Amino acid sequence: MYYSASCIIAEKHPELTDRIQAVDRFLYECGGDLRIGPAADLLGIDPNLLRRLLQLYVAEGIIKAPEVYICPEDGEILEPDESGSLACDVCEGQYQPEECERETIYRVVEAGRTARIQPTPPFPQGYALLVGIAAYRHLRPLSKTTTDARDLRDLLAQSGYPPANLALLLDEQVTKAAISDKLDWLARRVGPDDTVLIFFSGHGAQRIGGFEPGEYLCPVETDWYNLRATAISDQEFTTALRAIRAGRVAVFMDACHSGGVGEPKEAALQVKAGLSEAAYARLAEGRGRVLIASCRLDEVSWELPSMRNGLFTHYLLEGLRGAAAGADGAVRIFDLFDYVSRQIPQHKPQHPLFKGEIELNFAITISTRPPAVPPPPAPAPPEPAAPPTPQIDPDSVNPTKLRRAMHSAYDRPAFEILCKELGLDYHDLRGETLELKMLYLIDWHQRRRRYAQLVRKVLADYPYLAQELRE
Repeated sequence: MYYSASCIIAEKHPELTDRIQAVDRFLYECGGDLRIGPAADLLGIDPNLLRRLLQLYVAEGIIKAPEVYICPEDGEILEPDESGSLACDVCEGQYQPEECERETIYRVVEAGRTARIQPTPPFPQGYALLVGIAAYRHLRPLSKTTTDARDLRDLLAQSGYPPANLALLLDEQVTKAAISDKLDWLARRVGPDDTVLIFFSGHGAQRIGGFEPGEYLCPVETDWYNLRATAISDQEFTTALRAIRAGRVAVFMDACHSGGVGEPKEAALQVKAGLSEAAYARLAEGRGRVLIASCRLDEVSWELPSMRNGLFTHYLLEGLRGAAAGADGAVRIFDLFDYVSRQIPQHKPQHPLFKGEIELNFAITISTRPPAVPPPPAPAPPEPAAPPTPQIDPDSVNPTKLRRAMHSAYDRPAFEILCKELGLDYHDLRGETLELKMLYLIDWHQRRRRYAQLVRKVLADYPYLAQELRE
């Protein structure tokens, strides 16, 4: 948000956050003056709804509502000079008050808590390519993908990424040639000190057997019967990423949506939604390269009616806005993945995937949220509150069921965090595979009579597992 008090309204009315963000941006871009009619048209908001929303701003003292004159020639806002006459700088006309219509406008009060937020520290070394495809020509359409890409572009612009460093492709713009051109643009522009963020929200698919087998990202014109000409193979995308010489590259892939890509008419063509882990690993090859996919191979990426964005992008945006930020305001890649991988499974069985061998927990952006003012310390309660009653008796959970549930919920990064939070080191656990280490972790807790503690921790991380463990 550009105005600090807009954040106050959003906190009081979270259901209006999207509308408040739009009005806040418009007030900033139009110089602080807002007229109901033109603003409602540009924002796509019903004028009466916009008027009611602005009353919240008036009540908070963010804006005032003076009555002004409107130039009859070009619609500019006019205010009388000392002599009472009205001059328009645009048409250079001179008018008397009775010649002009009067209208109430809304104007930002630049004082105290209603002043603009201090500019976010710039992130001049940041570059981004944001791709969202909903309206495919030949594949099943998607719903929130273009909104995801657009919202991420807006957030990065507010976070200090220079507008000239941001490339956005939506729907019909997302041809194979256009994606290749933008990847080439990044390769030409960036250097070792730069950070590149690439976001793709659309279909990805594996074609199994037959002619042109392989794994593909699907631009808008993708045709099952001419994949090499209309889709981007994982090998092509990997080659393009290698040409980008940035010191840090983060690829966010949301390419396995619920419902799949739609079936080819010929039964002989076998198509599977999403890309394999091997393909994701190839995309993350190279020093300073990271890929975060929205879900595992055997899962789908969910869209919930209650959220403006897809589930993955919703928490990606929340993390970048500040939920995953450190004390210095920087949002770093490990912390961002940790945040989204913990939040998403609270809603659906969907687990983001991390690929990449990096040593540095590098910053991907700067948080857009103003520093929070710590609340005064709460008085100590007379005695500690009793812990909530678990949904199921932890000691009654079958260890085999627990191991299977953990294996379905935790990938290696999430399991390493679990071990750390339980006071153990992942590398000290016996076993070469993740499943064996999980088995040893369960045995370790059983032998020390801490099995109930482990069950409670797993259920705290992934509440939806309660049903699976109860059966």
